[in-house]
Order: sequence, then C-alpha cells, then structure tokens
Amino acid sequence: MEAVFFDLDGTLVKIPIDYELMRNELKLIAKKYGLYSEFKPLFKEIKRLSSLHSEGDKFAKECLEVIKKYEIRGAEKAELLKGVKEILHYLKNKGIKIAIISNNSKDCIEKVLEVTGIKNLIDLVIGRNSIEDLKPNPLPIINALKILNVRKVIFVGDREEDKIAANKAGIEFIEANKINELLKYIQ
Repeated sequence: MEAVFFDLDGTLVKIPIDYELMRNELKLIAKKYGLYSEFKPLFKEIKRLSSLHSEGDKFAKECLEVIKKYEIRGAEKAELLKGVKEILHYLKNKGIKIAIISNNSKDCIEKVLEVTGIKNLIDLVIGRNSIEDLKPNPLPIINALKILNVRKVIFVGDREEDKIAANKAGIEFIEANKINELLKYIQ
C-alpha cells in the first residue's frame, strides 16, 4: 500500500455545519435570481438551478461562497472521530502517504486540520473547486494519484459518492465505519 485517501466529514471528523441556516441563506440568493429550491441535495440543486439562469455561473459562485462560510464556521468546532489520530499516525509510521479528498472547500479542510491537530500527518489536500469536480466525479482522486505519484491506493469514505468516485478511478474502497479493515492491507 502506497497511500490512503480519505474523505473528511463523516470519515475522519465531525463538522457541525448549520445546514438549516445555510439553506435559508441560499434560498435568499435563489430568490434574488427568481429561482426557488429547498437545496436538497445541496450541490446538485445549485448545479440544476445555475443551468436555468442566464447568470448561472454568478449564482453558483455566490452559493458556493455561502456554503464555504458555513463550512468554516463548522470547521472551527470540528472534532476527530474516535481512533482517527491513531490510524493516521500508524499509516505515517509505515511510510504510507495520506491525502484528504473532500467535497468541502480547501479552506474548510485546512481549518479542520489545524483545529484537530492533524495537519502534519496529511501529505495532500484536495477540496472542492467548483460544482463540476465534486465526487462522484473521479477527477479529484485521479489528480491525487498523479500528484502523489502512487498506484496502490485505498479510498476511505462514508458516502455512496465516495465509493462511486473510487470505483471510477479504479482504486479500492473501504467504508468509513469499517476503517479497521485498512490494517489487512498494511503489513
């Protein structure tokens, strides 16, 4: 095993994001553009709505800025899930590269790493740049493979989008709730 790629929220940490407040603010932005949505699922709705408006790119950018604001607020109170720090240390001691590939913004991820004290254990962070490159799109994983120059990789995540992205990128997938299965691959 050369590397382990992790999703962030729900896999390594819990980020308390106020989704209700965020969605209310997004609804106000949509209203300004003559649009309406409950923003569920969040990113798919932003993408759908942006395709309906002549200023869709501007709309999507405004929405992503709101989401980022709430992510950063949540990141300031992020907590590591049980056993995560030990697993990350174990991987580092074995010389295995560690990447975080998340649909969260890179600023959110960096704040989480700082708050939880695991920044020094992570080799690469790939966050959301736009609504086009979100998982289940495998592009973020493919980019990480190239940047770290690795092939034997496992992706650990908690959502179906994580599994689909890993499968499309041609790498193994482990569900976050079965993270101890990693040890079978590393000896």
